[in-house]
Amino acid sequence: MDVYVGAMLGLPLTLSTEDFDQDLPTEVDDEYVTETRILPMPAGHVPVAAASNANFRLAKILSKIVKSVYPIKGSQNPESDPSATYSISFSTVYELENDLKNWEEELPAALKPGGVKPASHIGP
Repeated sequence: MDVYVGAMLGLPLTLSTEDFDQDLPTEVDDEYVTETRILPMPAGHVPVAAASNANFRLAKILSKIVKSVYPIKGSQNPESDPSATYSISFSTVYELENDLKNWEEELPAALKPGGVKPASHIGP
């Protein structure tokens, strides 16, 4: 939430995604977890944790965008020096675009924009 709200309101981030060292949850639904092992999930089934993990990865990319494109501190300060300019390198923009492209490519088909949603993921 911090990343999304901060980005929308133009506020600095209070948490850094680089500070998280917890692994993301295993992408498996609870009914496939037993006391002794994790059972294989049916082909094509997308666990709820997959969407949550994808959302977290997207928030990490958004955090990187906010830090790169809208830095809090910079070497140029247009308020104190009206002749100062602000620019972002092409390589930074290219890297951010690649991050988003790779994120989308790694999504399960059911979570991709325009993808076919399984009946279990469609509301009543």
